[in-house]
Amino acid sequence: SLMAVDFDEFAENGQPCSGTGAENPAIAYRRGCGMRLEEVREAKEKQFAFDSQWDRYALSLGKGEFARYTLEGCGRLAVDIEAGVQKPAVLRGSAGGAAEERSLEVGEGTVSISVDTEEGVQSSVCITAVSGEIYLKKLHFRPV
Repeated sequence: SLMAVDFDEFAENGQPCSGTGAENPAIAYRRGCGMRLEEVREAKEKQFAFDSQWDRYALSLGKGEFARYTLEGCGRLAVDIEAGVQKPAVLRGSAGGAAEERSLEVGEGTVSISVDTEEGVQSSVCITAVSGEIYLKKLHFRPV
């Protein structure tokens, strides 16, 4: 699993993220990357000394914005994406030249896409907001 705010910021090939969002000045985490983060819950008391509590942030993607996540490929994967929208929107997940789109209705929930990755090779999964504004909280990867 990955927090959605843990997208690739640097890439050897291609653009790792759209970097076109107006950053939230109240959030220092990932500042300067050109992506908008939103606080989805208030900070709590730290559970341990190095508790950064970055799980309180979500990545906000507007129409046409995207983020990539690099992982060790292991063939066909299901990607369960914890996301939310305030108006209907469409999300696209892609990897290895194939893409799937899912419609999101108002509220929070989990949408699933399937992607192909090359076994034993670092693979890039790209999540794009095709329409609307989507906030992403977490991505869960599992073999299918």
